[in-house]
Amino acid sequence: MQCRLEPPRVPPPPKRLGERKRMTIGLGILASDGVVIAADTQETAGYFKGFALKIHSAMTHTNPHSTVQSAVAITGSGPGVYLDAVADEIIRDFDRNQDSSIVALESHLRERVEDFWARHVANKPDHLAKAFDLIIGAQIEGQHALWLTEASVVKPSMGFESVGTGSPYARMAIQYRAINMDVQSAAILAILGVAQAKEHDTDCGKNTTVTFLKNNLAYRMRPHQVVEAEKLFNQYAGIEYSAFVYALGSESFDDLDDAEWPGKLTQALRKLRGEFSQLAVQLSKNRV
Repeated sequence: MQCRLEPPRVPPPPKRLGERKRMTIGLGILASDGVVIAADTQETAGYFKGFALKIHSAMTHTNPHSTVQSAVAITGSGPGVYLDAVADEIIRDFDRNQDSSIVALESHLRERVEDFWARHVANKPDHLAKAFDLIIGAQIEGQHALWLTEASVVKPSMGFESVGTGSPYARMAIQYRAINMDVQSAAILAILGVAQAKEHDTDCGKNTTVTFLKNNLAYRMRPHQVVEAEKLFNQYAGIEYSAFVYALGSESFDDLDDAEWPGKLTQALRKLRGEFSQLAVQLSKNRV
């Protein structure tokens, strides 16, 4: 009997991970005294879900030769490499130009975004796969502004913007609440928007990061402060549900008479208000 020798089996080459896609949630809020930028930290490459910081920020306070006091923060959605590259170029322009007004900065933003889009996206056959959207916030000598980009267009915002696959959920959570807020309150509200996106969209996840601009400086919420805000919002959801059920009269609360429930809810809301206020005060100590 003859034995046939089988040729050795060569294992197939490992499949490359897909391009880093930021199936994400990023949002910006224009507050009464500053700007808030928030995002999740999940980045997708094929089936792999990794970690990535998605907010870039800078301020002239760190430059001893600066003649203007200003700060900028950027987030976005799209391929990670493109987002990082365009944000780096915007921040280099910010450091070099030292713009003394929002109008001058906006002009430079338009030039940079149009130039980057022409060089790296518009001339590619698969340019739609390279597309990205940015949310940019800035404060210069007490004046602040928020912008949204789509393709090569830079559009000023009047209050709230969101990008990424989680955008609809964040928008439903905070769009009509982000009105006439100070920047610390808006920073806390931004956590609710990101939390809703992470809960309902599997392409959003991991941690929440928040950067806000105030007094021409950049501040960053600490991780434990984000966790604390998420807990407080969960408490608020419970109070809201109890108030809804009480108002409908569709369920009996056996432990208290109906007449006692309004006072109980008021007491819970006052306690929650105090905890939110205390958290907001702490945020002013978190300069980047």
